[in-house]
Amino acid sequence: KMGYSPELKPMQAIGYRHIIGYLKGRWNLDEVTRLIQRDTRRYAKRQLTWLRADPDIIWMNLDEKPGIINKVMGFMQRLDL
Repeated sequence: KMGYSPELKPMQAIGYRHIIGYLKGRWNLDEVTRLIQRDTRRYAKRQLTWLRADPDIIWMNLDEKPGIINKVMGFMQRLDL
């Protein structure tokens, strides 16, 4: 038997565990696709929750390009870059 054990922590990452389940016959391709999409959305939601709690993160509206440039330039000047 070659390869990595499915029990290894990295093999539990989104996508890996799903494909392993598919290869073992646990899920069909449609179900694997649905599960990967669901788990990716959940992970992204947890990331956003974590990032929003960080007071040092500066959120910018990407539709306001001149405002972003001014904010970034001001930030760089304060850091003396």
